[in-house]
Amino acid sequence: MSCLVPVLFPGPWWRPLSYLSPEPLEEGVRVRAPLGHGKAERPKVGFVCPPEEGASIPPGRCKPLLEVVDPRPAIPPDLWHLVAWGARQFGVPGGNLLELLFPRWVLEGEALCPWEEEALEPPGSLEPRCVLRCPDRSRWEEYRRILEEVATPTLLLFPERIQGECFAASLEGEERQFRWVLWPSRPRDQRLLWQEAREGRWDLVIGSQGAATLPLRGLRRVILDDESSEAWRPLRHPRISLRSLVGERCRVRRGAFFLGARVPSSKVFLRASKDPEGRTTPGKRLVFVDLHSLKTVPEEAGVPRSPVSPTLRRRTEEVLRQGGNALWVLDRKGFAGALLCGECGHSWACPACGVPVVWYRREDRLRCPSCGSLQDVPERCPRCGGGWIEARRPGLESLFDEARRFFGARGGGSVEDASLPLHAKERAARRGRLARGGVLLLGTRGALEICDQAPVGLIGWVEADGESLREEHDARFRAYRLLWESCWRGIDADSRIVVVQSRMAGKGWQGGLSRGWSSFWRQELEERRQLRLPPYGVLVQVEAPPEERKRIQAALDEAGASWMEQEGSDVLWIREEQPARVPVLLGRFLPPKRPAQLHPRITLWTD
Repeated sequence: MSCLVPVLFPGPWWRPLSYLSPEPLEEGVRVRAPLGHGKAERPKVGFVCPPEEGASIPPGRCKPLLEVVDPRPAIPPDLWHLVAWGARQFGVPGGNLLELLFPRWVLEGEALCPWEEEALEPPGSLEPRCVLRCPDRSRWEEYRRILEEVATPTLLLFPERIQGECFAASLEGEERQFRWVLWPSRPRDQRLLWQEAREGRWDLVIGSQGAATLPLRGLRRVILDDESSEAWRPLRHPRISLRSLVGERCRVRRGAFFLGARVPSSKVFLRASKDPEGRTTPGKRLVFVDLHSLKTVPEEAGVPRSPVSPTLRRRTEEVLRQGGNALWVLDRKGFAGALLCGECGHSWACPACGVPVVWYRREDRLRCPSCGSLQDVPERCPRCGGGWIEARRPGLESLFDEARRFFGARGGGSVEDASLPLHAKERAARRGRLARGGVLLLGTRGALEICDQAPVGLIGWVEADGESLREEHDARFRAYRLLWESCWRGIDADSRIVVVQSRMAGKGWQGGLSRGWSSFWRQELEERRQLRLPPYGVLVQVEAPPEERKRIQAALDEAGASWMEQEGSDVLWIREEQPARVPVLLGRFLPPKRPAQLHPRITLWTD
């Protein structure tokens, strides 16, 4: 006799679909079933789910399954638990969580041997242990001590691959009591390691985001480094923090969960507010420069004024003269971030999305940073016809030209663009040049990874205000974390000079850089408490097309929900204390038959 089986498919599916099966199937088993109607019907792999309470569908309306891929569940129970838990906790479709948790070849139905039963104890409460050390090497020493203390299957996760490689290099050359491996970069090798981890061939896997959901047999411990990093939140939806998913895995498995950081997130700070590390400061290594004090004159028409202060120039020259390396950071690509008519004040923007365009002088084009559309560089203003066009907000191209004039041309050091992608041989050659010293590198915030490869004697933030001016609730913390990372990341960080050029110059939230992260968080959390912002409340970010957004606003008003619209974007912000209500509020906008491009994208911010 046939029975109904709920099947959840990868994709924007909130609920499973019901199919007919000749016999009951275990939860978590993969099956192949027809999806779609008429000519659009295609076989697709899905996962058997527990039946929903109160669900009643006439069997005559259900299609039969095409194939049972797994005779028994082939994935570990802790990973399968995250699908339903994540959907409840974060208000996102369970089908999207399948895409986040499992590799593509698993979702396509490739053969896997059944997951052998494990004797897991009932889940308990999660009590993370904090490893708060400003210098990276100090935290890593503690990680090595933890690993040697008790040998048990462990995931050691870093937000960037380069940091995992550096830690793995520190384990080489000595005999260890555990078998360890570095999460590979090639998909073919990742697939092999995924299988080996299921079979229990490794005791320690060192990796980054891709290794967070690795089915490591017997997993009993996870160490997650730099827990406040934005890298733990995927760029694609669902933007669920991998830190939360890994923590829940540890809770289900009753494993130990270690959170390491240079500066903690708000939730971790509330646990460790009395940690003496919060009073550690960079001292005299931190130099502030007030951008208002710069008195520079353009050298030629159409060239943006120099953003480099005499202090930054002098400090850089001293480091290069002593054979050290320096890094200038500017989070603005192109030659100039804005073009302005000097006669009528007209500014150039993208005609499609209204965002100010960026002038790339190497390409001699204007590019929209949002949609990527291109325009020709104007010769005259379209409004007044004037020919006086000014370049404002200098970018990396402008900074590179200036650095070469001051240092490269004078023989004071070589100047390199750290924002350009390099092949393996080119990266090795650059490491060789950095080992010899006397190199000035220019790049965006991503260039901070160079500190892990070679000593950097100076980091200069050419304009440190950009991140803190964003409209997100945690903008000040993101800016603080970047500057704090500059003080402590990588090799010989405790002797590095950090020059911060800012219009605040050590005032406001930047004062916490001189007093330590404990001072910063106390000031920041007092304001968040008054406004009921995370971690004292939950913010739900909803992205949707304009027409769909209007329908969502009407539904939120009807439900009595508190929301606000972010000006100039497709984003709605909802203040909601109970994340489980999100599917109730927005469920009507995610039915299976609606086009995927109309589905709102939902992100929960709790930190």
